[in-house]
Amino acid sequence: MDPSQFFDRHAGEYHGTDAGMRAVHELSAQHIEEGIAGRVLSVGGMWPRHSQEVISNLDLTVADVSAEMLRPHREAGLSTALDDARALSFSDASFDHVVLPLVLHHITDQSWIAARREVHKVLAEVRRVLKRAGRVWISELSVSRAIYWTEALAAPFTRLVLGFADIPLVVMHSAEFYRSALRRESFGDLHSYYPDPPGGSWHDPIRPIIGLPWLKVPRAFYPVRPLVLSATAAR
Repeated sequence: MDPSQFFDRHAGEYHGTDAGMRAVHELSAQHIEEGIAGRVLSVGGMWPRHSQEVISNLDLTVADVSAEMLRPHREAGLSTALDDARALSFSDASFDHVVLPLVLHHITDQSWIAARREVHKVLAEVRRVLKRAGRVWISELSVSRAIYWTEALAAPFTRLVLGFADIPLVVMHSAEFYRSALRRESFGDLHSYYPDPPGGSWHDPIRPIIGLPWLKVPRAFYPVRPLVLSATAAR
């Protein structure tokens, strides 16, 4: 199953909804934008709820495997690149910052085990294109360790069920896995931020699956915790 084709079909849906997580996206965007400057690469589209004022002051490039996902950014005048996060077309040491906004859980190759391997591939490419002491920013939905291993056992069945709707497998990783992967790929100075908005309720409705826009569940039924990680590339 080709993720680029899936996102080409569902780009309008993706760009047209906050999936019930507007407050989370705003906090995440604010945290990222307080830390980035200079030449920035955002891989997998733009981080949701980004500030037009902030990005207008950046030398920003947006990369994605889907041409339709890139279309709004290209039409807004941003530099874009049709690129796979695991094999970026940019030269070594090209960027001051790289942002991975809600993209790593989509790079799975239809397998939980492969998904872990692919995260390492992406981080190795990110480190390659970062300048010395450049920083990576990972905005993701993390899960607890117990749910992570339950997800691993359920992955073949999950892939089968999602396949009936022509939806690729997604894998939500744990915060511990992301930290371990960053260290193994020679990143240091790790920082974690949890964009938990005040006043949220367990019964707030969210849309957990791109491709099933009619599906809404209470937040308590979707046991993920938003996370923003940042780390410095070592050379």
